[in-house]
Amino acid sequence: MFYGYKNYINDSDYKKHFEAFSDQYWIKDFEMPCDRPEAKKAVSRYIMARYGMFLCYDDLEAWGEHKVMPVVIRRFESEQNVKRCWYMALMYALNEGALTWEDMEPYRKHHKKSKAFLTELKFQYKELRKRIKAEEDEKKRKKEEERRNKRKYA
Repeated sequence: MFYGYKNYINDSDYKKHFEAFSDQYWIKDFEMPCDRPEAKKAVSRYIMARYGMFLCYDDLEAWGEHKVMPVVIRRFESEQNVKRCWYMALMYALNEGALTWEDMEPYRKHHKKSKAFLTELKFQYKELRKRIKAEEDEKKRKKEEERRNKRKYA
């Protein structure tokens, strides 16, 4: 990661936003949601700033006009960080207005695949299992009590 980026930007500050975005959207690494040049430029500017990819003498005039090179990024980052970097680049483009939420709509996850929904589902399942177990235990206890009473009065 580029020294300037690393010194002035702390990725963990954006953890909450990244998790919310990645929970709601799924997009392949380095797949652009639209073909608009301003969206591609915004993503490229983020990548260039993050990795210090200043490729030629006219970078100030051509800021963001260089192609993103997935091979270079994948060489130096883990798979998880590649996904994080790509989502952060897309969030930057959304923030800049180069991408719109309508562009991202085809990549939106169904709410039943979201982390919050699955967590709630697991919680409800555990509660249901506890209730069923409690009811079964109560039935066993009543049967045992009836059996004891029959022996007592027989």
